Amino acid sequence: MLRDLVDDRPKVTENGRMWAVLSYASFLIGFPIGILPLLMRDDEFALYHAKHSTAVWLAVFATTMLLTLMYTGVFFATCGVGAFFVLPLFLAPAGWAMVTGIHGLILAVNDEWQEPFGTFGLGEALFSKVEVDPTKVKRPLLTGPVEPEAAEPGPDGQG
Repeated sequence: MLRDLVDDRPKVTENGRMWAVLSYASFLIGFPIGILPLLMRDDEFALYHAKHSTAVWLAVFATTMLLTLMYTGVFFATCGVGAFFVLPLFLAPAGWAMVTGIHGLILAVNDEWQEPFGTFGLGEALFSKVEVDPTKVKRPLLTGPVEPEAAEPGPDGQG
């Protein structure tokens, strides 16, 4: 494809695709699996998507904690009546996580190097210093004939 000729990113590996998909699937189970590719740093595709998914997961977690404090305050201040009106606001982070998670899953399965909806550049903002560790990247073996090393001449002058 023309995109493959223009794009200088490395080819997506099966392992990278798996970790990218699991990073977004963490929105469905509630645990940030995207932290694992951030720690491993051995695949650029997995790291790209892990940055975005983990940043949104952390933002949703922080937003939910703040809204919980607000919801509790409104609940006690209004004897429970005001909490009914604040409830839709309390559910907004779950919608944000689902939209980002589903779109990210679609992008990861299709090997797309695109930021999912709702990430707002958080992945690069929070994890811009996290890069692939070159010592952990598995390099493919070079194919082709291997020339034998020249043997040193023995005591009789022959190799």
